This record gives sequence, structure tokens and C-alpha cells, in this order.
Amino acid sequence: MPTLSIAVIHNRPLLAPGHPEAAAERGVMDSVSAFADVLCAAGHSVRTISVGDDLRDLEALRAGPLPDAVFNLCESFAGLAEGEPWVASWLEAAGLGYTGSTPECLALARHKARTKLLLRGAGLPTPDFFWIRPGAALPEREIAEALRAGALIVKPAGEDASLGLEQKSVVTDLQALRRQVDSVAERFGEVLIERFVPGREFNAAIVELDEARVLPLAEIVFDRRDLSKWAIVSYDAKWDPESAECRDTPPRCPAEVDASLARRMEDLALRAFAACGCRDYARIDLRVDTAGEPWILEVNANPDLGPDAGFDRALEVAGIRFQDFAVRLAQAAAGRARGRRAPAAPLRLKPRSAGPPAELRGLRRDDLEPLVEILARTKVFRDDEVDVGREVLEEEIRDGVKSGYVTIVAEREGRPVGFSTHGLVPLTDATYDLYWIAVDPALQGSGLGRFLIARAERMVSEAGGRWLLAETSGSPMYAATRAFYLACGYTLVGCVPDAYRPGDPRLTFGKRLDG
Repeated sequence: MPTLSIAVIHNRPLLAPGHPEAAAERGVMDSVSAFADVLCAAGHSVRTISVGDDLRDLEALRAGPLPDAVFNLCESFAGLAEGEPWVASWLEAAGLGYTGSTPECLALARHKARTKLLLRGAGLPTPDFFWIRPGAALPEREIAEALRAGALIVKPAGEDASLGLEQKSVVTDLQALRRQVDSVAERFGEVLIERFVPGREFNAAIVELDEARVLPLAEIVFDRRDLSKWAIVSYDAKWDPESAECRDTPPRCPAEVDASLARRMEDLALRAFAACGCRDYARIDLRVDTAGEPWILEVNANPDLGPDAGFDRALEVAGIRFQDFAVRLAQAAAGRARGRRAPAAPLRLKPRSAGPPAELRGLRRDDLEPLVEILARTKVFRDDEVDVGREVLEEEIRDGVKSGYVTIVAEREGRPVGFSTHGLVPLTDATYDLYWIAVDPALQGSGLGRFLIARAERMVSEAGGRWLLAETSGSPMYAATRAFYLACGYTLVGCVPDAYRPGDPRLTFGKRLDG
């Protein structure tokens, strides 16, 4: 076996030791040490790189000879959990072969609500849910009806590692739900309210070295002596070994489960793995209700791989040595380095039978108020940002091509339902900015945003453009925007910490259009 040069990268711990979420960061460091040790023991050259709040940390990967493979153990960037896919985007742009899932998959799987929408679209069972965006009103009538059918559980929509999960997360009345939603929204932003499924909980760890396979299932064995406690895996249960909740939720691997039910869960896990585009490894969490029906709770595309974690336990039960797993991952990553392998065959999707989501045309004078109203109704842009959007549209209406702006308007049944605005960046010859893109909230998720950005890319390309750039904030409020750019094939090409205000970086996503 040839010796490989391997870089193990990880997010730099930024939280104080006493911070309630610091344990999750320490878990990453345990994984770093474990992988570095076993890869060195296997005879490979290993270095570790800590990634903080600056892309220059990653530039160390390109100092000197490029590594053959990168172990990507970054679970955040610049202190932001939703920055996890940005690091993978940089690795893609640098042409480096790395372990784990792609930025598109990481961005999707981190957002529980969007993942559940995809699972449901793929015909996979997942509990009913409500997705509450910042500033949005609770659909109280629908929630009250759901509460009459049983308990609900309130979670952060865009976090993993059981962050935000506690006994108070499970609610049975509207007043308790409001309190928990306010608490989660204040700490994490978007909120997921999900039907609580009483019953058994299982973890299905998946490895994909030659082909995807499910490792022996694990069950969380809930201690039911205290019936006043809900059977959930809280943050303390996962990260505080001294807590009562941890002692009351021991894992059992292999799970003691009927063979027929095990096969059903394994099939669901593999289908979820494929639907979300996971790669190398993942963990699918499931619940089995009292009627014996399995439900997919979430897809964790970047699970804890460290020693004593559930994934490591499943490897051991399967008879796979941790060192062999690490080496195989490194070899797979080395094969992905740009120019060392043929590109994977693209996924072929059937065209939509309903045709394009809208008609596209240029900007007209009577579009001004409807487009400004769309900006306001998205609940993403601040009032001052909406005012700037109005000024840009007014300038193009007044000055036409001399304004330097090009707006594409999406129209349905005679009314504007979205738009994008791009233009040449001053003092550049072929770099363009995507200044605005907004879609009527009622049509978000219909493909209209991708339709608009694809037309903008085509226009920029036809004009001889080299780059199309899009700037956005790193705050939780803009998580959906960042995920959208990643899903459209954009990569993170720049980050200015504290650009908008302290703790709010300016992020630049870009797509090269000249091949």
C-alpha cells in the first residue's frame, strides 16, 4: 500500500470550557487525535490543521506539496454551525480529495426541515412537522389540532449533536410550546416542531467504501422507571457522561430487534442515505412507534466518528477495525483529487411535466412596487435592505443599461413572482455580482429561484463573464440563502469576519462560468 500524505482538518474549539455547548467541540478533538494516531500507525504522513474564523487557515493545505487526501472533520466555520459545508466548498474549489459528504449534502442534512421535505418527496416516512422561520407567526390552530393527537417535540431546525434538546423540548400544551419555541428561536433561529413518536429509537450507521452498507443497528435503551421523563436523547444524554440522562439512555449494539423490522429500517436508512446524497459514511436516526412502524427522524451526514462514539461501536460489532476504516477513507479521498479520477456520472432527473416554473422577461416600470413587496414579504431582508433594493430597481427603470443593472423578472399569470438583478463589478473586465434574488414566499421550493439564477448565469456567460459572485451574511437569519447558493453549485470564495457587525461576517459565494 503506498504511503499517503494526509491532512486532518478540524474546526478550532472557540467556546469557553464552561459553555453548555463546549462538549460537542471537544468531541471533534477526540476524533482528530484518534484518526491522526491510527493513520500514523499505518505508516502514512499526517498533519493536523485547525480552522478558525479565517479561510487563510485552509491555505496551509496548499503550502508546499498538496496532501494526497484531506480528512474533513470540520463541523463549523468561524464559530457558525451552518458553516460546516463552507469548508467542503473550499476543498472542492481547491481540487483536493477529502473524506465525507459534499457541501450540498452537508448543507441539506444540517437543516432538519429541508431534509424532511426531501425525505417526504422521496416517499420515505418522517413524522409530521411545522417549520417556523424567524419572525413568522405560529400556525396555532394547526398546532393545537396536532397537540390533540399527541405530544410534539421542539428542536432547532438547523443544528445537530442534540443541541437544544432537553426534557422541556417535548410539549403537550400550547402554552409550553410557545415558551419552548421562543427559547429555541432566541438561541438558534429557525425552529422545527415535530410530532413526537413514542416508542423505540435506533441508529443506523452506514459506511460506503465499495458500496453503501448498514452496520449493525444500535438501540437507545431508555430507562422507563421514571415515567415523568420523556424518552429522548437530550444534549446532556449525549455529551455529559456524569448526567442522569446519560446513564438512563445507554446504547445497545447490536440491537435486539426482530429480523423483519431490522431489514425495514436498514432499507429506509439506505434510501435516505442515497436521497440526501451522502458519501463515505452517515448515521440515520429512526423511531419505531408502538404499532411497529419505523419513522426517519433525521439524517446525520457528518456523525461523530471518534473513539467510544456510536459509529465506532457499530464498526467494532461489524468486525471492521477502526484503523482499516480510517485508511480506506483516506484512499477513497485520495482518489477524488482533481485529475486523478473520471468524473462521476451525473444524476439524470426526469424533466418536470408542468414546464418551466414561470415566464422570464425584462424589468418594466409597473414592476417596481410588486417586486419591492416580494422583498419585504420574504422576511429575510431588513427594512434598510429593502430600501436599497427599491433604489436599485428605480435606477434601472430610470437609466436602463446605463445603470449597470440587469433585472430578470419571473412572471406567472400576469403578475411578478420573483426577480434577480446582476451587473458587472466596477473596475473588472468580466466579474459580475448577483445583487438580488428573491422569490414570492408562496413559491419558494418550487424551483423558481434556481430557474432565475440559471438564466442570470447564462446571460453573464453570453456577455463573456468569468465569475458570478453573490454576497450574503453569515448570521443564522441567512442560513437558507447560503444553502441555496451551495445547492446551485456555488462555493465559498471569501469571508470577512465582523463585516456587517460584530459576529456577522460577510460571505462571498462564487461560480466560475468560463469553464
